Amino acid sequence: MTSQRQYPLALGLIGLGSGLALVAGGAVWVRASAADPGLPAVRLDLTGYQLAPAVLALGLVSLAGVVAVVATRGVGRRAAGTLLLVAGAGQGGAAVGVGLRPDAAAAGPLAARLASGAPAQPLLDPTGWWLATVLGGALVVAGAALVVVRGGSWPGLSRRFEGTATRPVRPGDAWAALDRGEDPTADRPDLPE
Repeated sequence: MTSQRQYPLALGLIGLGSGLALVAGGAVWVRASAADPGLPAVRLDLTGYQLAPAVLALGLVSLAGVVAVVATRGVGRRAAGTLLLVAGAGQGGAAVGVGLRPDAAAAGPLAARLASGAPAQPLLDPTGWWLATVLGGALVVAGAALVVVRGGSWPGLSRRFEGTATRPVRPGDAWAALDRGEDPTADRPDLPE
């Protein structure tokens, strides 16, 4: 695969994975219910953000990483890719933790709603949304790996918008030019025409 195709592929994988993790994190991962003796059952729909708050934070970091990859070059781009690798792995790891142990993840929110504290036998109905978050994290990791390995050879932003000042401009220079009858904005490539 050529470098021209790897760049948009990596950006697409990171963006898609971040978006998938953010959407899946807002969905219900576990439906839980428990009751204190003699009281009605407490039912909770627990989202991924409630059970694994790191999913939201790392999803936002991954989404911002798309901009970082576009805005940087060379070593900076590889550093952004490394950060994205960590963020994608963290998203997936947090989701796997909830998926493998939904009882442990739901214990805190249930205990907060029950008068007696932690329930002895909560009823849990896990959904598959945590798997979508794991998939999102895997997509971010795949895109980030491309950035780390190949990102140094990809083009960066145009240098057209970088400043081209040759000498520092003093506050009185423009006024002095006007006093001499000159246009202080003439022959300045950094100003739009």
